[in-house]
Amino acid sequence: MEGGHVIGPETLDAVAERQGTEIRAGDVLLVRTGWWRKFAVERDAAGWMSTEPGLGLDCVRWIRDHDLAALGMDNWGIEVAPGEDPAVTSPVHCVLLRDVGIPLGEIFDLEALAEDCAGDGVHEFFFVAPPLKVTGAVGSPVNPLALK
Repeated sequence: MEGGHVIGPETLDAVAERQGTEIRAGDVLLVRTGWWRKFAVERDAAGWMSTEPGLGLDCVRWIRDHDLAALGMDNWGIEVAPGEDPAVTSPVHCVLLRDVGIPLGEIFDLEALAEDCAGDGVHEFFFVAPPLKVTGAVGSPVNPLALK
């Protein structure tokens, strides 16, 4: 996806349908935009940070309605940048973290996982991402693993 591309609920529904994936309560949703490649492959750090494709604010209700346990993406901020409303900073972050209680994982390298899923047509797997045990922390690096 190109920087500034807004991902809406209709895109999430269409991808799940195309992949034959049922999204159930308690699932962790991983979204690959391809944005990681801009940094890791193209080595365009300035372009990587200047914009990004990501979730629009309409996705918040979709995530809540699906009762997801967590969300991980391959971009640096989960939501689209620049944001949909330039007067509001990180609204998707604020609502998902503060109001909905959804843990967020950013800058996931999902390339090999996406290739594997495309290869065998299986887009569901066991996912774990244990955080470091730091008392009082509000964030942590994780070691995410997908087991198929």
